[in-house]
Amino acid sequence: FEFFEASAKDNINVKQTFERLVDIICEKMSESLDAADPAVTGAKQGPQLSDQQAPPHQDCAC
Repeated sequence: FEFFEASAKDNINVKQTFERLVDIICEKMSESLDAADPAVTGAKQGPQLSDQQAPPHQDCAC
């Protein structure tokens, strides 16, 4: 655990404490996502996206 001495009343270390907490939360989330099973996180391999336009279908009735 880390301890932070801050005072909202006197505006002492409030910004630094907030930024450090955000950093810690992001690190923990990144670690948990890296270690998580793709089936658990809902990640799956799907179709790959590209900037190329798909060729038109010849059997389309539009």
